Amino acid sequence: MNLHNLALGSKLAWKMYKYPQKIWCKILSRKYLDSTKPERIFTLANSKGGSPIWRFIWESRRIISEHLTWKIGNDKKARFWRDSWNGDTPLAEAFDDQDWVNQVEASVGPFVADYMHQMPKSTTLIIWKKVGDWNQANGKKLEELLINKKKIHYNCEEDSLIWCVAKSGMYKVQLGYELQRHREKDTKWPGALCWNKSVLPKAGVFLWIALHGRILTGERLKLSGISCPSICTLCKGDGEMTEHFLFWCPYAKQCWDWLLGCL
Repeated sequence: MNLHNLALGSKLAWKMYKYPQKIWCKILSRKYLDSTKPERIFTLANSKGGSPIWRFIWESRRIISEHLTWKIGNDKKARFWRDSWNGDTPLAEAFDDQDWVNQVEASVGPFVADYMHQMPKSTTLIIWKKVGDWNQANGKKLEELLINKKKIHYNCEEDSLIWCVAKSGMYKVQLGYELQRHREKDTKWPGALCWNKSVLPKAGVFLWIALHGRILTGERLKLSGISCPSICTLCKGDGEMTEHFLFWCPYAKQCWDWLLGCL
């Protein structure tokens, strides 16, 4: 797809998120999204079929989705462990002990708002709840991560997604175009590796399937009419999609770290 068109298509995806009450946004959301939440436009893993304009928007949205973070408000939208918020990587990725993370998430809650104390009217600075035993290694690590974050102030607005590339947090077509232009220069198509003689045939086939977005994740199975929970079987996070399965899952990151350490 032409880079200019890709940047313009991302603008339409951004409008679907920011202005869900517009008639055309309502029509596309009700027809193609499986949720009433406008942020679903950025997390839907696979979209089978659809009109040309929908396919154009869906294929273009990655310029935005790869650089999103939550701005914290008073709502329960941003997930404490699994999402990027305040511009940082998801907290779960900092912990090797994912069982501990899952236990805390189950006992306290999944959202950032679940970990906040009720704020007095005299201050807007967020005070975090004490989670588990902070005398243990995991608890101390979490405490340090929260302390090292920039001061976050409570506000009366809902949690909202912002685009990290722009200072305003709003998607800009020109910035999106420049981002893709530089990325295309640095990206090399790895498709030739699939059929290299030194690569195991099953590994080459899997790489080919992954490059074309055909891994049978939970999100893709749902599109095929197979009813199943879209939950990562490794980290128990919501939304089993290809990108999460290969890169974002804490267990996948451990595998990549091990592989890089062996090189």
